[in-house]
Amino acid sequence: VAGYDIVVDGSDNFETRYAVADACAAERRPLVHAAVGRFDGSVTVLKPFETGTDGRPNPSYRDLFPEPPPPGLVPSCA
Repeated sequence: VAGYDIVVDGSDNFETRYAVADACAAERRPLVHAAVGRFDGSVTVLKPFETGTDGRPNPSYRDLFPEPPPPGLVPSCA
């Protein structure tokens, strides 16, 4: 990710999501994370290497999702 200004992740597994998020945090690159459910979706921009207006560090992917959900809890893309 070091060669890019911004990284977009739409991967379908948690191992890749954590790896991409960790790499972006280490290289200080913004991560745009997107996920789609059956009837909903979400887009999140993560910049844990920056601080908010209150001076506190922005959350990382691991702050939001400390561990992957148990197998079978999240529906697959299939």
